[in-house]
Amino acid sequence: MSRSNTEIDAAARVPSWISEASALLAKDIRAELRTKTAVSAVGVFSFASLLLVALATETLKEVRTVSMLRLPDIVTLTALEAQMRPAWDSPSKMGLLWVLLCFAAFAGLSH
Repeated sequence: MSRSNTEIDAAARVPSWISEASALLAKDIRAELRTKTAVSAVGVFSFASLLLVALATETLKEVRTVSMLRLPDIVTLTALEAQMRPAWDSPSKMGLLWVLLCFAAFAGLSH
């Protein structure tokens, strides 16, 4: 079974592209590690902000909130308890985490 020249060229290009991308990544990592200011700035900012957010939101695990728009016209204690939701749920945590990661990335861009 012989392969045509175009099949051989296509097979040769894929590892070449991967090797070029990995060489570029290695060069960027070496350049960043030579000047450790950006890596240090991002690391310190990420650690400090995650620590502060963890400390600030520690008590929010027990806090519950009510959506006033979903309450019936006549509010009873059972209706109020039925509408209670956690104030600090998973989507809120993930949104805050992504905001912190973006700010950490911007802190590294300036260096």
